[in-house]
Amino acid sequence: MEPLLRRIEALQAELAGIEEPEDAGAAAAARAWDEAYATGDITTMQAMVKRAFPRLTLRPREFYYDNRPERIDFDGDFLPPGT
Repeated sequence: MEPLLRRIEALQAELAGIEEPEDAGAAAAARAWDEAYATGDITTMQAMVKRAFPRLTLRPREFYYDNRPERIDFDGDFLPPGT
């Protein structure tokens, strides 16, 4: 989860610079994420990530301890066509 959390923190920093009115659904989702993060509820956080990035894939390792964040494909570009 560490690479995903770093990516989310970067996106949250970008989001802070956007000046748009918050919609109720987004505000509720943000509060749910903050609560899950604060309590360490990994299962809820994983479910939220799966909903936000339905085509999220993890590329194969190039070596045994390959934990590079570059292995995470948020858009599913690495998936075979038609999946």
